[in-house]
Order: sequence, then C-alpha cells, then structure tokens
Amino acid sequence: MTKSGDEIQKLEITSSFSKKKIQSTMVFLIFFILISTVLTGSTLSGLKVYAQTNQTNSLPEVKDETNSDTSTLEDDENNDDENIEQDKSTTNLINITPNSNNQNIPSKINQANESSPSKPDGDCLFDPSLPKCSPDENGNCPEGFNMNEDGQCFPEHDGCPDGYHSADDDETGRCIPNSEGCPSGMVFRPDMKTCGYKEDVCNTYPGLDECKVTDDPDEKTSKASFNSGYNHGCSDAKISDPSKRYINQPGKGPSYHTSNFMNGYYKGFDYCSIPKNETAYDSGYKHGCNDGIIPVEAKRYINQPGKGPSYHTSNFMNGYYDGFGDCLKPGNKNPVADAGPDKIELFEGQTITLDARNSYDPDGKIVKYEWRNGVNADPGCPYGKFTNKNSPTTQFVTPTSLTKDCSNWYEVVVTDNYGKRGVDAILITVKQL
Repeated sequence: MTKSGDEIQKLEITSSFSKKKIQSTMVFLIFFILISTVLTGSTLSGLKVYAQTNQTNSLPEVKDETNSDTSTLEDDENNDDENIEQDKSTTNLINITPNSNNQNIPSKINQANESSPSKPDGDCLFDPSLPKCSPDENGNCPEGFNMNEDGQCFPEHDGCPDGYHSADDDETGRCIPNSEGCPSGMVFRPDMKTCGYKEDVCNTYPGLDECKVTDDPDEKTSKASFNSGYNHGCSDAKISDPSKRYINQPGKGPSYHTSNFMNGYYKGFDYCSIPKNETAYDSGYKHGCNDGIIPVEAKRYINQPGKGPSYHTSNFMNGYYDGFGDCLKPGNKNPVADAGPDKIELFEGQTITLDARNSYDPDGKIVKYEWRNGVNADPGCPYGKFTNKNSPTTQFVTPTSLTKDCSNWYEVVVTDNYGKRGVDAILITVKQL
C-alpha cells in the first residue's frame, strides 16, 4: 500500500526528532558518567587516606565497575590511582600509629632530629663526674683528655682559671672553687692556683702566713737554714749540667753549709727530681697519709676490696708507706744521721770502715740505713765503692789510678719507723800514691 506524501513527511520529521532526542540523551549520559567517575574517585581517595590515618592495616580493594569506551575516563582513573598512592606514601612517612608494634623503630623525622650522644667537654674540668665525661665504648677518652682514678675523662690543663685551683694528688683532675679552700693538711701556694701539702709548700715558701715558726731562736735558725737548703736543692735538681749547679760552685759546696742546710738541700733535690708524670708515688702518699689517721684498720683505703697492695704499682705502694709513716704520728721528728768524721783523707786503693751507729731517732727507732754517693766536690774524680750499702757500718774502698788528688762527698741516709729520714755527709779526699 502506498503512503501519502503527508504521511511520509510526518515520518521523516518524527525520525529526525527521535535521532536528536537520542543524541541529546547520549550526551547527557556521557556527561553524567564523567561527573560520577570524578566524584567517585575523589571519594575513594578520601576513604583511603582516612583508613590509613586510623591505623587500617590494609586498604580495601576498590574496583571501578563503570565501563566506558571513552579513553579520557580511563586516563582520569589512572591519575586518581597515582594520587591515592602518593597520599598513602605521605601518610606512612608522617604518621606513627599509637598501637603500632614497631614503636622501637623511630620515624625518619625523629631520626633526623635525634641529637648525638654528649661527649666530654670543658665542663669536665670542673665536674668530671658528669655522665658526659665518661669514656667511649672502648674505654678511651678523646684526644686532649686524661682519665682519672674514677674512670672519668677530664681535660688536660696547665692551670685552672682565676678563682679556681687544683690540689696536689687529686686524681679527679677537677678545678675547685677557691671559696672551698684547700683539702685537710694542704695550703695554697702564693698564686692561689694550686694546693700542696703544708710541709712541702712551707719548705718552698717559708714566708707564707700559714708557715708559722716557733719563737725559739735556735729552731727559727734551723728552720730557715733547712728551707734555704731545700730551695737550692730543688733548683739544682732542674739543672742537668752538674757543673752549673749551685752546690758545685766555688765556696758553695757542702763544707760551707750547716747540716740543716744540707738536709734541706738533699730533700729538695730528691723531691724535685721526681718526673712530673710520676703521679703514682704522690697518689700512694696521699692514700697512705689518709690511712695513717684512720684508727680502725678495716676502714682504711688499703684494706678495701680491690684496693690492696696487689692492685697497685710499686711506686704507688712506696708512696703509700711513706705517706702512712709521715701521717701516722703527727709531729714526728726526723731521725738524726751521723756518718762519723766530717772529713777524711786516704790514699788510693785503701779500705776503711765507715760507722753510722751513732745515728738516733728522738721519738722512734731507726729501721733502715743506706750509704750512697753524694755531691761530686771535684768534677772528674771517680767515686769509691761501698761493700755493704744497707748496714750501719760499711767497708769503703777508695778509687785507684788517679791522675790527681780527688775529693767527693758520701752520705748515709737513715729512716725511722714512721718513714722520716735524716742525712749526714762526709767528705773523703783520696791522694795519689
């Protein structure tokens, strides 16, 4: 059957209208799908970040079930996934979950801000007991630091700053405020930078107020003579060339001085001859002196666990016994040594007996004798020999093959039961045959 022209025209209009409607509907659907996809991706990103910050151990897998033939939508989805992974990585870096089982592992931020362990520094000069003054894991102190008897590090120093001092034999190495004063038995030296044992300081600086002397004129003279000898002996100990020493100058030898002067001289020479780094003796002396005034033996340093003689060097123990003897009986007097005649003349190769049995101790007893060479009164002359150096009497053999008459000083040193010593000298001249 044939359709009329009007009907055909109506069908064409209807068909055209339907196509436009379908096209509009498709555009709307595409636009709606695009908007929905963007909104859905943003929401999922927020959910992932929220889940991560709330200690979610794993993120749920989100699948986009929206199918689109448009390549633009697929690119947007890929970009959204990359953004989510970046957010996840950032969240892991910044946040540490309170209930995490890895609390002992610091975050990267904490590691960056964590300060390094403190090390010994200038504060240890004043308080070496600070925790930061401890040695490293290998038990070593840094360069420029020494270790004290307590195993702490303190800076090497030649002197404390103004207002501070160090004390002889104080192995902590610390600088002490002058307001605290010196330890018991010690006094300040004139520079107020160090404290020393009163006897030693007064021997060197007899003019100090702390170094009071008796009103007895004889004792004053004796003390002054001893101090003068001590000062000269200490000075000579620092002069390596014997010919330049005071005692070897014309008119300055032992025969020109009193026995008190010479006793002081020998003590000063011996004391100042000790190397500066020989602190073991001094440390032992300090501990021995402290023990000497502690009446209860069980409370003495040397009787404590790990402090006995086997834990110390021989130098320490020698100092300990000397310190113990000196301080055991305050006011103990020195023994008086007597080597016999002041001068003797002999011939080369001759043998005689020297006798020190007239030596005595006013408040104790002599327990040790030692014969030794004294000052070389005539440089270049050889010494004689003792057959028994540690007896009150000894055989002395003069040298031989002399090119001239020679004179030398010889000494006997006596030690009492409190460690005090006395010295007497004898001048022996040996003539050529």
